[in-house]
Amino acid sequence: MAEERIDFYAIRRGVVQGPVLLFLHGFMGSCRDWLPVMERLSDRFSCVAVDLPGHGQTCCTNPKLYRMETTARLLVDWLQKNKILSRGIVGYSMGGRLALYCALSYPQVFPQAILESASPGLRKSKDRKARRELDLDRSRAIEIDFLNFLFHWHQQPLFTSLWKQSGRCEALVECRLRNNPEGLARSLREMGTGSQPSLWLGLKSHSYPLLLLTGESDSKFTTINQEMASCCPGARHEILAGVGHNAHVEDPGAIADRIQAFMG
Repeated sequence: MAEERIDFYAIRRGVVQGPVLLFLHGFMGSCRDWLPVMERLSDRFSCVAVDLPGHGQTCCTNPKLYRMETTARLLVDWLQKNKILSRGIVGYSMGGRLALYCALSYPQVFPQAILESASPGLRKSKDRKARRELDLDRSRAIEIDFLNFLFHWHQQPLFTSLWKQSGRCEALVECRLRNNPEGLARSLREMGTGSQPSLWLGLKSHSYPLLLLTGESDSKFTTINQEMASCCPGARHEILAGVGHNAHVEDPGAIADRIQAFMG
C-alpha cells in the first residue's frame, strides 16, 4: 500500500518574518507561475508556492492522493511539518477550487482566501457525471498526444485575451510542456471539476474573508463568481480590467495589488 504522504516541491520569496501566503497554481501549471506576483509582494509577505500532485516537481504516484479532499489534508500536514503558519491562501482555476476547499474545511489554517478564476464545482450529480466523462476523454488525449492537446486547450474562449498579448500564450504552452503528461492526466481524472465535491453549500456558511477575482473578458467565471459572492457572507467579488481567465499571467501587478489591499 502506497504511503499517504506527498513531498510537495515548493519555492519561496519574500521576508522571512512576514505573513505567510500559500499559492496554488492551475491545471498544467507549476509553482513558478506565481513568481511575478510573489516577487511584487516580497517586501511585505512570506510567499510560498507549491507544485500540486501531477505537476512540476512534486512526485506522487498514488491516484488516491490526487483527490481534492486528500490533497488538502496532506497540504495542511505538509505546512505543519515544515512549521509554516499560513495567514492566507491564493489559488488560480484548479488551484482556486482546491484553495476554496481548504478555506472551507480548514478555516483556522487558512483564515483568508483569494481565488482567481475559480468555482465551487458543479451542483448537480448529472452535471458532475457528464464532466467526469469529458475529463476522462481529455485525460486520454493528454496521454496520446500532449502537444496537440495543449494547442486545442488554449483555443478555448477563456484564453482569447491571452493570445492578444504577443508571445504570452506561446510562452505559457512552452512551460506546460515541462510537465509529465501521465501526471496531468491523473490530476484531471482525480481532481477535475467533475470529480471534486460541490462546495456551493459550504459557501453559504463561510463567514471568513474571501476575495473573488475574475477578468472582465472572462464572462463565464465572472457570472459564477457573482453568484458565489451573493451567497457567501464573507465574500467580495472584484472584476479586473483588461484581462481574461489567466489574470495573474496577463497582469501580475493588478493581482498583487488586490492581494495586498485585501490582506490589509
